[in-house]
Amino acid sequence: MLFKNINDIFEIVPPVSCDGINNRQLPPAEQMYFKVYGVNIVDKDNLDIQSTLDRNRLTPEKAMEEYHKRLCGLVREKFVSLHNYFIETPDGLRAVTDFDEFRQIAPPELVQWLFSVIMSGEALSAAERKNFSLESASA
Repeated sequence: MLFKNINDIFEIVPPVSCDGINNRQLPPAEQMYFKVYGVNIVDKDNLDIQSTLDRNRLTPEKAMEEYHKRLCGLVREKFVSLHNYFIETPDGLRAVTDFDEFRQIAPPELVQWLFSVIMSGEALSAAERKNFSLESASA
């Protein structure tokens, strides 16, 4: 499999949108998608090293809490933007583009999908938008 440079921005498309629609079969202009950077081996090593140090000096509960904080920080750092994700408000539809807001209001499965794809070069490449755009399917 040919991979892009992990330092490039990837446009990734989740399999299902928040309302249960097969997001990857929608026209490109309607697809919900993210722009993200991938995690490189140095990022992963640093996360693992800090996690090991925490396990040696903290209670298991506190070490797990610190790991989740670091993981979330790493994913937040790799998050560039979110497109075509809207929520209903009293004033009508509003686009959600902020990572922290997305993390708080999106279904847990979608948030988990984003984390796992950012952390895996292979999953990141497989989820690229070019693989699910109608234009590339017909070419």
